[in-house]
Amino acid sequence: MPGEPPVSRTKIADLVSAIFVRIISMDQKLRGLLERTLKATTPLAEMGTENHSTFLNVLLGIYRVSFSTLRDIYYLSQNEESGASALDLARKIMEYGISVEYMIWKGKDEKAQQFQQFMAVELHRSLEFLKSIGQDVIQQDDETLKSGAEDYEKEYVSLKKEVRERKSWAGLSVDQMLKQLHTADQFKDFDFSRIGEAYIWGSRLNHVSPVVVRNLMGSEETRVASAFYMRQAITFALIFHFRLSTRYIDEMRFLSGQNVHQELADAVVSLRDEFNALQLEDRVTLK
Repeated sequence: MPGEPPVSRTKIADLVSAIFVRIISMDQKLRGLLERTLKATTPLAEMGTENHSTFLNVLLGIYRVSFSTLRDIYYLSQNEESGASALDLARKIMEYGISVEYMIWKGKDEKAQQFQQFMAVELHRSLEFLKSIGQDVIQQDDETLKSGAEDYEKEYVSLKKEVRERKSWAGLSVDQMLKQLHTADQFKDFDFSRIGEAYIWGSRLNHVSPVVVRNLMGSEETRVASAFYMRQAITFALIFHFRLSTRYIDEMRFLSGQNVHQELADAVVSLRDEFNALQLEDRVTLK
């Protein structure tokens, strides 16, 4: 307001220091929860499936991607300067998680098959690129490699033109899927805004950005930015990993017709409840 004295640099420094101390305390709790989540969900990631459901097979593969990425984030969390890399990885978990929600909403088996079919499109494009730089796999002497490439090319040719021309498996970007899920009330306003914000940060870190560069121009700015990135990374990686865990267990129960894996389900719910309580504690502390 006009006439009010400017805030002194000392007060600003004290405020930044207080905020950073609180962030450290909360992040320690988040790291502990992350470690226990990895231990609790290891059996789910290692579990095989004898069911021939297309969606369950895709879901299992996606769950293993989520788990291994979550483990990478945990390793990065041991280094306070690795926040940007951790958030970049969290974006990966978010993209897979949003894709699963989109499959369930639009018809899980049909969309899972569409997801699998797109592998032929991706491999075809890789083969075309290699051919453009003089590395035509089909002309190689390795018969196993040649045979595999020929099989995928046959599969690619058999796909409809609209499938071959898609830029992504769903024909939509991840942010477009997220917007559609929100419009259909699959994600509430609060969840949509938080996820959208974290996704933007993750995308920004993965591309050339003056904002990212600015945050690395000073030691204090770098320290604060990294702590912020790490918190975002752990928070949203856990949110989506919990959701994928319950989706995975629910699908196994649906297909078996039995209340299987109750102990694992209880562990995931308990960890999720603890996480939600921690988030509430954080919001109360900010007031």
